[in-house]
Amino acid sequence: MATTSPGPGTPDDQADVVAFLDQGHAFERTRPTRIDTHCASIFLVGDRAWKLKRAVRFGYLDFSTFDKRHAALEAELRLNRRTAPDLYLALHPITREAGGRLAIDAPVTWSTGCSRCDASPMMRCSSISPITASSMSAC
Repeated sequence: MATTSPGPGTPDDQADVVAFLDQGHAFERTRPTRIDTHCASIFLVGDRAWKLKRAVRFGYLDFSTFDKRHAALEAELRLNRRTAPDLYLALHPITREAGGRLAIDAPVTWSTGCSRCDASPMMRCSSISPITASSMSAC
């Protein structure tokens, strides 16, 4: 049982943030590759991956508010840095400037900045601990 993202004009509407990332405005006009999951949108550009938690609520997770998404991303970064410190780099606020323009770094929402990697070897080698850039290339 899931709730969908809030509608346009609601406090947690993420449509403008998704458009900002998806159209490449955050990445010097380089259009990223976008991957959507049930609870996140991931934007791949260059050697980076930017994960945005979607404003959703399921029986087993609740990302329906700004604070809940921020707390989830902080926990994800803290936990995943233990086994993949070369992949999980930092949290980045997505901000709204005075004129309403979005930018990365005065909180409107949060995203995780990661090193981009091929997911196939990572899934095959997920038992390796800790996961580093060199262990990824060994897979």
